[in-house]
Amino acid sequence: QTAPATPFEPTVGQAGKDVVWVPTPQPLVEKMLDMAKIGPQDLHYDLGSGDGRTVITAARRGARSFGIEYNPDMVELSKRNAAAAKVSADRATFVQADLAALPEDLGTFDYIICHGVFSWVPEPAREGILAACRRHLREVKPADATTGDVIVFRWRQGLPAKHLAILAAPDLFIH
Repeated sequence: QTAPATPFEPTVGQAGKDVVWVPTPQPLVEKMLDMAKIGPQDLHYDLGSGDGRTVITAARRGARSFGIEYNPDMVELSKRNAAAAKVSADRATFVQADLAALPEDLGTFDYIICHGVFSWVPEPAREGILAACRRHLREVKPADATTGDVIVFRWRQGLPAKHLAILAAPDLFIH
């Protein structure tokens, strides 16, 4: 008889396809979602969702949130983390996909968050992220900004759909 497999546990700095994994501190996750004003009426993508904490936190606020992650072990970890947090799969969904070739059938979203990923991935992945924004973002009023390598994408109301707002606020600090 074989011993049961030990569940995958990530290590800080582990290599990914294009970036290393470093978990986002929970206070920063909360601040990003506060600034974007993500709530029960919203649909949200997290590209490069890692261990799922941003998706799970948005779902706990009532949003329908979708994590897109390249590493299948991280996707399974995210599902376990959501279950442990008592967040249902209809509120927090995790999908394994390459950011350079995101599926076309993911629906329309209010927000796409790409924290700690966009600035570090190669050009094909950045182009995939921007293509996802063009295909999947719903036109809404501008949101508040985010910080540094946290990028929240949202269409600006009243502009043609090809005009994408990339919102950033370099002066955000968490104390």
